Amino acid sequence: VRLAGQAVTYLESSPCQYEHAAARTEYGVLARSVPDLERGEALARSCGADGLVERARAELATGVGRR
Repeated sequence: VRLAGQAVTYLESSPCQYEHAAARTEYGVLARSVPDLERGEALARSCGADGLVERARAELATGVGRR
């Protein structure tokens, strides 16, 4: 979880939108964090990463995250 969090921190200031979306979604899954999954979904949608959007939505639908 810590490594995924570090990736998110690093990629937040990067122009690599897809990589940031992927890292944010992965962090959301590992940390069971609804806000991070929602942010990952929004980032994925903004860069047309349909697979990441679906992954984030699937995780959110399971209700395993915390707010």
